[in-house]
Amino acid sequence: MRLIQQTPDTSDFDVIFGGQETPAFRILLPEALVVDGKAIANGCHTVTGDWQFERDAAEGSFSPSAGLLVRVRIQCRDSDMLVGMSVTNTSPRPFANVTANVCASVNHLPGDPGWCNRDFMPGVPLDRDLQGRHWYSNVTPPGLQALTGDGWVAMHPRPGDPNPDAVPKYSWVPSARDDIRACAVKSHDGSLLFFQWWDAQCRYVEPFPGNACMHLMPVIAAKLAPGETATVRGMAGVLVGDWAGLAAEVNSWLRQP
Repeated sequence: MRLIQQTPDTSDFDVIFGGQETPAFRILLPEALVVDGKAIANGCHTVTGDWQFERDAAEGSFSPSAGLLVRVRIQCRDSDMLVGMSVTNTSPRPFANVTANVCASVNHLPGDPGWCNRDFMPGVPLDRDLQGRHWYSNVTPPGLQALTGDGWVAMHPRPGDPNPDAVPKYSWVPSARDDIRACAVKSHDGSLLFFQWWDAQCRYVEPFPGNACMHLMPVIAAKLAPGETATVRGMAGVLVGDWAGLAAEVNSWLRQP
């Protein structure tokens, strides 16, 4: 597995599996941070920082907003990546409900170069708008699901009428449920699941027609005092298998110390 920062020194990664020429997925670690109920750091993945790379790992830190320091650690494996994401409160005041918004997508459009994972988006031109509409209307109902304590639930807000013209292009609607641990989408032939999970209380974001992406919002810290650091760990990748197999894998990972 290789990590590519199309924008150097940012937390925006294209992920290429060994032996492949184009990426399998893109992940933003994170795309945004919410503190005290307000999105105080949008576009975290555009903020440059200090990054170090080894053969199978990367580690970096950056400050997306005054009073916040984010550290990300990535360990690459054959078809997935382990992630540790930490937030330090560098301000003189306490923070509450520090929540990340992690975007994972099957394309990078526009990009340099632009690409998509054809296992999930076969035949759709490399155009962000076209792929977002196809994602919303054809892929995600019911192919995008979230793992709860009760099992898998559909994430699409209108599975019976997935008309991309009837909803905002970027709606950013978080789920009412906050017991989400993972989300995943099924490949076109049904043999693969592209997933992300976090060992924290999460909400998901409903899919929208602006891009072929899925979002989880892990709570990094309910309270974060000045000088304090909180960390969540997670994973993103592609699994050969079905929903039951992925649920078993996630539950096994979450039991690990």
